[in-house]
Amino acid sequence: RPAAVVAASAGGARSSTLDLRGEVPALVMQGSGDPVAPPVVPAGIMRVPDRSNKGGVAFKAAFMTKHWKKLLADTGKGGVMRKALDYLLPGSEMPNKHRDRTAILLQADAQMGGALLKHNLPGTWGAGCPDAIGEQMAIGGDYYMWETLGTTMHRVGGIGNPMKMSTLTYTTTHGKEAADIYFQCADATEKAGSSKELRVCVFKGGHTYPFLDSNSTILHEYIWEGFLKGGTLS
Repeated sequence: RPAAVVAASAGGARSSTLDLRGEVPALVMQGSGDPVAPPVVPAGIMRVPDRSNKGGVAFKAAFMTKHWKKLLADTGKGGVMRKALDYLLPGSEMPNKHRDRTAILLQADAQMGGALLKHNLPGTWGAGCPDAIGEQMAIGGDYYMWETLGTTMHRVGGIGNPMKMSTLTYTTTHGKEAADIYFQCADATEKAGSSKELRVCVFKGGHTYPFLDSNSTILHEYIWEGFLKGGTLS
């Protein structure tokens, strides 16, 4: 086994058999809007009924549908968009732009392991096949199926020791650069019942590492000094 794992967009294929069992220190980073390896089902391509072809389906990005617009407009007390904002950015004003609300909704859902939107999508919508632990797989922009972030964290902490991402506590670090991309991280060590450090970080971005477009020094410091302890992490 490796001394430690630091990965971004680490979703596996349906044939994956990886199980680190919480025995390897791991830092998993994930862009909430990753179109290649979607962290949650609605971040990818959905199979929706095709009205022009009776009994058929069409492949659409969730955020391009009328239903998604309804979710973004659900800003009242108890509304899904309001829940997402209060969870991710408590005390902040609701943004007006579609893309800004979409970013918040997808990130909140990703940090909760898909729990926020799981019951807020039409029952007629579908995505990929069930993965190894029975969770629905996401469909990437290239139409490959990917395990979602929740399953990736199961594999890191141990398939036989399910971990609810919705119970994790996320914090923001590194000032304005982190705030600009909603860079938030949670220590999953205790929830996974592991003796090794397990951490997950989610940010507003795609199929990449965070901070590469702003200040890559932050990324180096966060990984090397913050997580790997200058190479002394064990």
